[in-house]
Amino acid sequence: MNNRLWPVVLMVVCATIPAFAAAADGGDVFAQNCLACHGSGGEGIENLGANLRDSAFVRDTAAAALVEFLRVGRFPDDPASATGRPMPGFGWLTDGELEAVAAFIKSRSSAP
Repeated sequence: MNNRLWPVVLMVVCATIPAFAAAADGGDVFAQNCLACHGSGGEGIENLGANLRDSAFVRDTAAAALVEFLRVGRFPDDPASATGRPMPGFGWLTDGELEAVAAFIKSRSSAP
């Protein structure tokens, strides 16, 4: 590698370190992974994803159990499935990202 490029490479690497060290933002994680099926406000999208805002499951599930659910997902034939559609697992997300999105979802729950 050309020695004149090292300062540029170092600058780029150092600029990205804070992004990796920062705590996950649940809203961002939701937007990147959940919004397509559950809608921007968690209202659900017909024939895709359940309404998370009015979900008794979201309301009644402890945060740690919700994180595990997000990690592994659910098959459509599971008797607990609200939609009869698959809920993919997001096991590639970090624990911090899963915890952040679970907290984000729970904070927007308006289930009675």
